[in-house]
Amino acid sequence: MTDNQLDAIDKSTAGNLSEKVAESILRSAIEGRLKMGQRLTEVELAREMGVSRVPVREALRALEARGVVETNHRETRLFEGNIVALRELIEARKLVQLAVLPEAIIRVQENPELLYGFEDALDLVRRHFRRGDPYELSMAVLEFHRQLFVAAGNRTLQAMFDLIAPRMMIALGLTLFETPENRIIGEHEKFLSMIRKGETQAALDFLPDLIDEGLLTPHGGKTAAP
Repeated sequence: MTDNQLDAIDKSTAGNLSEKVAESILRSAIEGRLKMGQRLTEVELAREMGVSRVPVREALRALEARGVVETNHRETRLFEGNIVALRELIEARKLVQLAVLPEAIIRVQENPELLYGFEDALDLVRRHFRRGDPYELSMAVLEFHRQLFVAAGNRTLQAMFDLIAPRMMIALGLTLFETPENRIIGEHEKFLSMIRKGETQAALDFLPDLIDEGLLTPHGGKTAAP
């Protein structure tokens, strides 16, 4: 590990220290400062972030539970994110989102206030794209899609989505900026319009391509065709 791959932790602000460490590792992975499959050690992470090994150890355990890091033979690495792993994540995401989409649309027609969450998330997508912040942008994009589960009221499938979300954030990362702003925002606006109008079949047909949009192998190069 080289210097400046991770930000020093601000210990003067409130918040759980291990959570701050976990967020710093995730942000660095999304921004491409940490590479897929890179070896991570408690000593180096603690030194670079200016903390003890205890919060680093806790952070790595939490990230391992979310699939962000993997430990084999007492060696911890950032998840590989190879073509097979990315395809599996994408297919899992499609399955859970397509499963809740019809119910989400029905409930939106019954309660249009459920659209507010989509609209707020889309505003954040616009803002963070223009700011050039990969971490916040990937969070905003996934929050937009998380609203499907909120609208549908399906907490079980939302939990499944949340389980794969951190790895999806890393897969999205900087690659979102390789797709023109008007395309990313325009296609999410189009999808939201379908939800608003109750166009269930059109939305079901459109969603898989929307999920695929901009998904490249981390930090350069499209995923290979199946």
